[in-house]
Amino acid sequence: MWLSKLKQASHKRRKIAAMHWEKRNWNLTLQLHKSNSDQLREELKLLLFICVLAGSAPIAVFPRYRSRCYDAVQQSWLIVLYAWLCFAAYWELLHGNIKLSDLEQKFYGIESMTYLIHVPCIMILSVSWKQKICAVFDRIAQFDLASGYIVERRNIGPCIRKHLLVVLILTSCYIPISYCFCQYEVNRTIIDLSTFVLPNILSGISFIPYFIMLQGVCRRMHCITVSLEAELRQEFPIQRDHLNQLRWQHINLLQFTKAVNQTFGVSILCVYVSSFFNVNTNLFLAYKNIENPDVSDWAWWTYILLWLFMHSAKVFIILFFNHAIQQEQTNCLTLLSKFQACSEDLLEAINHFMLQLQANVRAYVACGLIVLDYKFITALLMATTNVFIFFLQYEITYQALAVAANETKI
Repeated sequence: MWLSKLKQASHKRRKIAAMHWEKRNWNLTLQLHKSNSDQLREELKLLLFICVLAGSAPIAVFPRYRSRCYDAVQQSWLIVLYAWLCFAAYWELLHGNIKLSDLEQKFYGIESMTYLIHVPCIMILSVSWKQKICAVFDRIAQFDLASGYIVERRNIGPCIRKHLLVVLILTSCYIPISYCFCQYEVNRTIIDLSTFVLPNILSGISFIPYFIMLQGVCRRMHCITVSLEAELRQEFPIQRDHLNQLRWQHINLLQFTKAVNQTFGVSILCVYVSSFFNVNTNLFLAYKNIENPDVSDWAWWTYILLWLFMHSAKVFIILFFNHAIQQEQTNCLTLLSKFQACSEDLLEAINHFMLQLQANVRAYVACGLIVLDYKFITALLMATTNVFIFFLQYEITYQALAVAANETKI
């Protein structure tokens, strides 16, 4: 009898000890998860603060400011900012540079309209993510904790500063050009900067988190490739469970990439439309001014070259970060194709992994229309050629109709 009671007491003590052990480990897991999330948020503090001011991130991204009062303050600030952009665009349309021709005024008016469409898309997207933004940090922290990867987050700070420096340099280059182009009038320069430069600053800032997230995905995929290569080089063959774990990590990264591209899809579409239109119009205006060199001056030509560079760089850099992820995916596929499996189970797992890498999950598609691949540049160049020919035909027809109208009046 006493032996049975002793066994029951021992079993009860072991059960309580196991429960305490599980609780301690669960608390440790929560602490590590919170530490990862807080560390990531700390590294992005400067960027998040700038994004909140620019309207590309909700103020709820900072835990201490999650109240309706702060939301109302940010929304009021965004309404005032957008109202100023609309006023500047309207004033520029009515009282713009008198040296511009009718065709140039139409082109620049359409350009300002594309900005006025893009900026509210950024602001509405940021406000709609008020309840979801913290889940992004938690998901990244959970993935790193579950995968066992320690990514050097100290590299995030320099990367953010480089992107911000590029935005600052382009802005600093345009200010003196605009001042000269507006005939050294301060008021007109401020309106010109508000109409054409400020929307591009807001757009550039809004895409920095996009680039940072894609760069983080690329680094984690590189870690998977390095880990897989190290396992395949060992004397003992890789275990199927470990291979499935790497495959699970890879598919989670692809799903995250797809979610990021879908989230920024409308903004990417607006950038591509405005950049495509801007590049084509500036090329056509440059062609016209080559025919009539007396009309142009150094400020105008510098403006054209700077704008062509900026809009071309926008298109390229979005494709660049997506291509980097695709390249890591290709490297992983190449590595698996060279491995010779020694068992049927392992061969099946490798084939499954390779099929997953080759599957088209549309992770690199924006807004369901734009495939974010370098091949898209070829399509843009062909479309640019067609649009340039259309502008030439339009100009010839416009001049012919104008001459005919003048002859009729005479």
